[in-house]
Amino acid sequence: MNKLDHLLWGSPSLDAGIDEFERLTGVRLSLGGRHEGFGTRNVLATFGDGTYFEIIAPDPQQTLTDTLGEVLGKLERPKLFTFAVSTTDIPAMHERLSRVSLLSRHVKMSRTRPDGEVLNWQILYPEGHPFGYFVPFFIQWDTPHHPSQMASDGLTLRSFTVSHPRAEELKALYGTLDIPVRVEQAAQPAFHALIGTPRGEVELTG
Repeated sequence: MNKLDHLLWGSPSLDAGIDEFERLTGVRLSLGGRHEGFGTRNVLATFGDGTYFEIIAPDPQQTLTDTLGEVLGKLERPKLFTFAVSTTDIPAMHERLSRVSLLSRHVKMSRTRPDGEVLNWQILYPEGHPFGYFVPFFIQWDTPHHPSQMASDGLTLRSFTVSHPRAEELKALYGTLDIPVRVEQAAQPAFHALIGTPRGEVELTG
């Protein structure tokens, strides 16, 4: 069964994202690393249950043209950007996507932590649907340590919900792809995360 792996809070600047998140929550995230070829870098905090929170932002040491880093650099402010669902069987997820006539892009990735440990994982990006970042990517970790075990603590995820004007269609797709996140009807698409922090409950949106 798939499970929620992590939430991505996109920021046009990593330093600005770190400072804003610390102001809201009292938690300063730990350094993650760089995603070579994607133009991004990140910091992390665990939710304490095998899931984690990621701030992802452009990496000024990489070329940003036609990368995720370029997309993030155009954001007006930090916000919930998308989310990831973990799987233990990337080929099976590819088959699921094929059965609903969706394309998928398979990417093998790695990054080096500040302590020198290399993390390896695979990502499957669903393509050919009209929901953009409201359909998550799937991730399979090929490393002994999950990032949630090596990140700042102090946070708990109380709830995470997706709102969308085409909620029934999106809910049906989530069911077919085993995406364990609730979808609600709304006039505008949005993410809503209620997080327990040292400064009380904080709601993040995007």
